[in-house]
Amino acid sequence: MGRSVKVGAVISGISVLMNVVYGLVIVPLMLRTRGAAEFGLYNMCTSILLSLLVLQAGFVSTYMRYAVQLEEKGETTKRDELNGLFLTVFVALAVIMAAVGVAIALNTEFVLGVGATAAEIALTKKLMLVLSALVALNTLNGMFLGIFTARERFVFVKSIALFDILVRTALLFPVLYFGGDAVDVVLVWLGVVTVELVCYVVKNVSLGVKFRFSNFDWRLLREILGFTFFILLKTMVDVLIWRIGSVLVTRYRGAEHNAVFGIGLSFYAMYQQLGLLLSGFLIPAINRLTASKKENAAEMQTELMLKVGRLQFFICSFVITAFAFFGRAFIADYAGEGYEGSYVISLLMMISMLLPFCMQLAEQTAVSKNLHRKMTVGYTLFAVATLAISIPLTKLYGEIGAAVGLSIGVVASYNIYQIVYSHKVVGMNMKSWGRSLLSCLPSFVIPCIVGALIMLFGGINKIAAFIPFAVLYTAVYWASVWFIGMKDYERNLFLVPAKRILAKITRKQN
Repeated sequence: MGRSVKVGAVISGISVLMNVVYGLVIVPLMLRTRGAAEFGLYNMCTSILLSLLVLQAGFVSTYMRYAVQLEEKGETTKRDELNGLFLTVFVALAVIMAAVGVAIALNTEFVLGVGATAAEIALTKKLMLVLSALVALNTLNGMFLGIFTARERFVFVKSIALFDILVRTALLFPVLYFGGDAVDVVLVWLGVVTVELVCYVVKNVSLGVKFRFSNFDWRLLREILGFTFFILLKTMVDVLIWRIGSVLVTRYRGAEHNAVFGIGLSFYAMYQQLGLLLSGFLIPAINRLTASKKENAAEMQTELMLKVGRLQFFICSFVITAFAFFGRAFIADYAGEGYEGSYVISLLMMISMLLPFCMQLAEQTAVSKNLHRKMTVGYTLFAVATLAISIPLTKLYGEIGAAVGLSIGVVASYNIYQIVYSHKVVGMNMKSWGRSLLSCLPSFVIPCIVGALIMLFGGINKIAAFIPFAVLYTAVYWASVWFIGMKDYERNLFLVPAKRILAKITRKQN
């Protein structure tokens, strides 16, 4: 891994931790300062409009594929024309998303139903209008995110993300404490996104990135739209799979049961951020290998997946085991009585997504080779099957049944189907990948014994009580992984930078 990737990964890790802190703080803080009704409206509005950003994500992925290919061929003029084409597309997307948000705001009464009060309707309209502007600006940011990621400017991109969450976290408490409402929280977010856009534009100018709007290639646009369609379909399938449980629980068991499901899902969302921590840094490298048409490109892509997959396996396994041992007590103290099911729901989701997070680069390789279409069709069929399984399970067992149905679908599609497809169609050596992950398991034995003993005999029932035990478990886990699980090159990823820092400190002291 290059220095940019390593530094970017560190910054990204800090951003993920800050996002976890933000997620843990905003729920109780808004509930206590603004009440459950206003928090519910805020949650609903952000969920609806931020779901539109799946369109942006699909085009960002497509841009990186085409940009890296042109960069590899040295066709700078065509790359500049591609920049102009995609900027046009992103501006159009921003306008469409803003229009959709305004349309929803103008029809707030229909969205909320007849039971909504005048105050709730007025608040929702304001939230939707501000969020419409936020989503539009975020879409424009997506264009520059693609440009800088394709050029492997990871430190800058991740620094922007860190700035976003640091400022929003720092301002959240004073805004709510001094009487601000949900609209003010979103306005702060809008201000931060606006600053980010300015930073992107300034950086874009300093790098000399050009946009050519002449020679508009309609054939290329049609090709891009066809390519992007299946990426967008896959993203929408992801949204369907992870959102349908909430809808089913609300429909068949009511809002109170959905609150239990929602808290379980929120803990999974925090885990998901760690699960996606490293793979994004190597997407340009995957695309570059595909464009190079080297004979050993598939082997090199598999090697990248193995290296990143092992690190992700250590990280995700730590979260799963720590949550298994301490999560029940944490949720009981954090959310209160009646939310015991959230622990089971979170654990089911985390375990079912362990392997997919360790083979993210296999899916990205399929996209780079334009082999993602059949894969996406398969995911769509599995999503329909997941829905069919989840409905009766939710009727019978409520939120736990919904989580079981979701997990069955995820194991069948994101685990078994993806492994088989990646091995037989994409050309990744998934047998070697599986053996590599299995070799990590012995390092988990000692931590799991320690965690089980703490859970059984530690008497943990409050967050403050298990903090010392959590620190102990963390030390035992990573010590075991370091001495038993990691290979020399994995340890060097940490040792080499640490030695450099110590050497610099020593020179300054002398």
